[in-house]
Amino acid sequence: MENVLRRVTSYVKTVSIVFLVLETILGLVVGGIIGALIDAPTYPVLLIIPLVISLPMFLALLCVKAFAQASFPAAAVEELQARCELDSVKKDVARKRTIDGYIEAAIRSLNLQTCSLTQEQMNDLCERNIEDGLRSVIGPVIQLPNYILDCNRSDFTIGAYLVYSLLPSDPNRHELDWVSNIFVLRDDFGLGIYITPDLVDDQEASGTRFELRNALQKTHNHQKYFESVFPHEEADYTIVTSPIPQVCEGDYLTGVLFIVAKKLDSVPEDVERVLLIFGRILANWLSKYDDCNWGKLRAR
Repeated sequence: MENVLRRVTSYVKTVSIVFLVLETILGLVVGGIIGALIDAPTYPVLLIIPLVISLPMFLALLCVKAFAQASFPAAAVEELQARCELDSVKKDVARKRTIDGYIEAAIRSLNLQTCSLTQEQMNDLCERNIEDGLRSVIGPVIQLPNYILDCNRSDFTIGAYLVYSLLPSDPNRHELDWVSNIFVLRDDFGLGIYITPDLVDDQEASGTRFELRNALQKTHNHQKYFESVFPHEEADYTIVTSPIPQVCEGDYLTGVLFIVAKKLDSVPEDVERVLLIFGRILANWLSKYDDCNWGKLRAR
């Protein structure tokens, strides 16, 4: 709607300029002829014929202009634009309130899983599948990323690259080791075949895998939020990558949170702040998870 109004406003301005130019030209012509006739001792045909032609044209132009302005007042367009801007502000406020609710829910989930736990609960935390833990802590990012990115998309690929975490080194959880891994928590695009645990260290990556690796590496190396666009299967995609900081704000990252969507025209300015908040929440849960596993490792 806003784009339509913008185009209509541009069209009205263009038409108004055209009317003004024609009105000025015809006014000068008619005025010049009338002035010449007043000064002339007689009424020469060479002046009367142009006057007979140009004067009706000038009057017709004025009538058309008046009709156009009456039928399509610019004030109506300006009022509609103001309403669209007001609706946009209301939508933005509602979106921010929704996101604040998501953040509150994520913090509550984190607290339930990590605050004042008994030894038995701590052991349960360790035994829990890490992917399930990640999903429970940042559920809103995984389930409703369209609100966070303020877009009408329904398909996303979302995951977390953990740079260094105490994870099982075998499927049976018999051994624990400090390893890096990438967890794909939602994959509507089927990009999981490219996002393997060794992605970030793959120096021979190409195509889509190369683009994904570069996006994760960029945030990992610079410890900053980034947005980029990459091609995949004859379509363009936007990937946003956000740092997962260390709990104590060290010089290294805990990991990188990423979201992939079909190409977005723009990303809201607050997405960087929102994803960083979820990154901090994730970092706190991972710290507790690592502490739990480290305690088990030392007990052995």
